[in-house]
Amino acid sequence: MATSGRERPTMGDLSAAQIARNKLGGHVRRNHPDRADDARRELAAAKLEAHIREAVAAWPPLTEAARAELALLLQAGEPNPRAGDGPAS
Repeated sequence: MATSGRERPTMGDLSAAQIARNKLGGHVRRNHPDRADDARRELAAAKLEAHIREAVAAWPPLTEAARAELALLLQAGEPNPRAGDGPAS
């Protein structure tokens, strides 16, 4: 059997988003709706992680105060008092 000269990528060569997309495709093809829903969430999280990593890599070094503020923004369900959606004082 002739080959194209290209090797197939291994799991170590794939990004987390590519792996999540492949898992989603498998679950959809095999008609596993519950597993497909979980795989969709994993894919969305992997894409967001890749985007965040790319954006953060382009930033200048952050101060400790800036890191703390960003950490607060990324905590799910936490209101942002500066945006006016926190508890009234």
